[in-house]
Amino acid sequence: VKLFKQEWKFWVVHVADNHHLVVSVELLLCSRKFPSLVSEHQQVVVGQECVVVSAWSISRNPDEFVKAAIAAGHPCKIVLPEAIRHAIGTNASASSADLARQRALFFHKWTLLLWRELMIEFGYSDLEVRENVLGRCKPQGEEDATVHSKTLDERDKGWARGPIDRCMLGDDSLVSRRFGLKQGPKVRLIDDLTMGGVNELVTVHPKPHGLDIVAGMLLTCMKEMPGAELRGRAYDLRSAYRQLPVHLESLKHSFVAHWNAEAGAVEIDQLLALPFGASRSVFGFLRVATSVWWIGCMALGLIWSVFFDDFVTVARETDVRHTESAATALFRLLGWDYDDCGIKAVYFDVIFRALGVSFDLSSASRGDVGISNTESRIAELCQSIGEILDSRSLTRAAALRLRGRMQFCDSFLFGRASRLCLQAVTLHAYGSPDAAVDDDLWISLFRFRDCLAASRPHLVSSRHGEPLFVFTDACYEPGSEWCAGLGATLFDASGSFIAFFSFCLDKAGREVLGEATKKTIIFELEFLAVITALVQWKSHLKNRFGYCAPHTGGCRRDPGMVRASTIAKQCCRSSF
Repeated sequence: VKLFKQEWKFWVVHVADNHHLVVSVELLLCSRKFPSLVSEHQQVVVGQECVVVSAWSISRNPDEFVKAAIAAGHPCKIVLPEAIRHAIGTNASASSADLARQRALFFHKWTLLLWRELMIEFGYSDLEVRENVLGRCKPQGEEDATVHSKTLDERDKGWARGPIDRCMLGDDSLVSRRFGLKQGPKVRLIDDLTMGGVNELVTVHPKPHGLDIVAGMLLTCMKEMPGAELRGRAYDLRSAYRQLPVHLESLKHSFVAHWNAEAGAVEIDQLLALPFGASRSVFGFLRVATSVWWIGCMALGLIWSVFFDDFVTVARETDVRHTESAATALFRLLGWDYDDCGIKAVYFDVIFRALGVSFDLSSASRGDVGISNTESRIAELCQSIGEILDSRSLTRAAALRLRGRMQFCDSFLFGRASRLCLQAVTLHAYGSPDAAVDDDLWISLFRFRDCLAASRPHLVSSRHGEPLFVFTDACYEPGSEWCAGLGATLFDASGSFIAFFSFCLDKAGREVLGEATKKTIIFELEFLAVITALVQWKSHLKNRFGYCAPHTGGCRRDPGMVRASTIAKQCCRSSF
């Protein structure tokens, strides 16, 4: 990137009307070399080697920059899908009786399974989902007995056809491996379509609604319906993937093989429903599930999110009965089976589990919701870590599995201590020559277990004020009078100025940041500017969302470049 501080004349290439670059213009992109011999004003043709293609921008002035940043808003304001906002607005503006009446009228009108018509009626953007997905999804000792038993069940239900003789397979048929993955007390069937290369043909990676969407949904509910008693639950689609068929042209790629322990032979089946383990199955299913979620939000005012086959639903206590009726009727209307009995058949409650975590709505009327790891997840992980501490042994495969479980739980632990413990497990998995647990890893696992056992729920509160915007900058120019400058400004959500600071760090401060041993300390200075702003203005930022925008891209992209030993540890210890 080149920033021009004075006007610069340049030679004409192709069709440039303006032959001068104004002050502060910024070169964003420049592809290919400058010509070695081209006289001034000579015409050249795009495509020749001597042509340079470049992109330029004119930087905003400070006022324009602040206005643009304020207009972009805090990320929490844009995380919630518009459909959920519409559903919450419908609930907030209508009485319980009116909402129940509207939902009853909806089902009186739509008496048939008119999925496409529903999407057209309520403006869903992906109208091809029915034709392109429902009919055209392309899959590209004890556990063996369980896999075989479940495969027999799939044959009985019409989800698979087999056993198939090998001589009946075509030359272009692909047979993938089916195996069982033990998850707690149950065994899940996995159809590994990666081995045959089918999954390599899928390049899309759809993202379902995660916990941030659910948290934003709950936060908006508390703001739009203050004082309301909220209840929640999750609807779980039964054998979700198996409710969608494989396209006829893809059946030649939907063969799976498993081991029949009783017969002592491999059996081949052709899957007629979407396999669990195909990347295209994920894409196809999410498109379908998203359309159902959209109809529920827009047509029925259901406050819910969709995470694969889980629909996390929230309602006022007074609306629970007709919300339950509306959601279940919609599933039946569109032909979806959901778990209405058994362990997953739960009811609206003040504390409910979904997406692997626990939601506590007991204080929602006062503007607070708690989100935490479930007690069973905490107990299970603490037990696993305890066994490793006792045996002082952790294989690479076990370390990778443990890391995945720790990563999920770490999201709900306060502070950086647990993240450092997680790094120790990663280092052991990829850097240790054997399974022996050294002292550093042992201490890290011990600390993580303590953090997990003592963890408190994350609090989602509607009592936060409007967000504040913090813009920071720093400079480092050795030898100059102002060699290590720090500065920051504070604005409110309307773009009004609140406060600022600017100072030059003295020699003692620069030595703390490692000036004597480093080529530059600009990243440390950038990070120090952020820390100083948070400390200086913590009274302003209390109970508010803070949007902090450091100037240097490296500080934003890689905070790890600033070591805790040089700045964060000392600043945080002395100020908080």
